[in-house]
Amino acid sequence: MVPWPKKIEQNQKEKTAALTPDTVIFYDTRSKERSMEASLKPLAEVLSGEIEILTGVKPSVKLFKKGDANADDIVLRFSPIIGHFAESEDNEDQSYTLSISRSGIEIKSQY
Repeated sequence: MVPWPKKIEQNQKEKTAALTPDTVIFYDTRSKERSMEASLKPLAEVLSGEIEILTGVKPSVKLFKKGDANADDIVLRFSPIIGHFAESEDNEDQSYTLSISRSGIEIKSQY
């Protein structure tokens, strides 16, 4: 189940993103106490597989570097952690931001 968004903003002038054979899913990394949450690569690989099942197009998965993403790419990023890093998933902030613009699709979360 996907949670219902708290807020939706739509700009009709923005170009929509398109899924193409050249679409790339970029993932972010960071240094944190829990090594399993140091990279979004596992989530990027799952997303790529799910997109392939639904569309037949399997986006490649690459490490994100500023300036790499194109308009039809997807970028999974970490948001800055507010407060202390949660000791368990039960205490984590599970919110995220999804932005679609001319520069691509970006999904950010503290994770």
